[in-house]
Amino acid sequence: MLIIRDLQLTQFALGTRHQFTQRMCITLRENFPFELQAVDSDNLYKHIEAQLDRAAAYGFDSERDVCLYLNLAVACGWSFDQSPQNAWMHVMLNDQQVSTPSDRIRRLYDEYCHRCEVEENNRLLFSQFEGKTSHA
Repeated sequence: MLIIRDLQLTQFALGTRHQFTQRMCITLRENFPFELQAVDSDNLYKHIEAQLDRAAAYGFDSERDVCLYLNLAVACGWSFDQSPQNAWMHVMLNDQQVSTPSDRIRRLYDEYCHRCEVEENNRLLFSQFEGKTSHA
């Protein structure tokens, strides 16, 4: 019979977490080069580690959910969930009307993407409007 001790499980989990953090450092740099250009590798690793703890506190335990959370952290700031200007995000992360943490992060991510699209469309419309009124 194979016996796995708690210490062995802990060491395995730490190794897996380290690998995931390393992988996320690469993935986030690829997907957010502009946002992360001023963040060195050591600090990025530390930020991701801190975000993993915060994501776990919200109940995110799947890799996909944690990735969505990390994407929001890079796009909106490492403390996006505690920032007053993002109070709506905090509300969505803690909305007990939504049954699972996975549903909460997915709804939040979709809402964030929708708001970004609306903002970009408004920017384009405004620039078109400005162009037309300056020629009049």
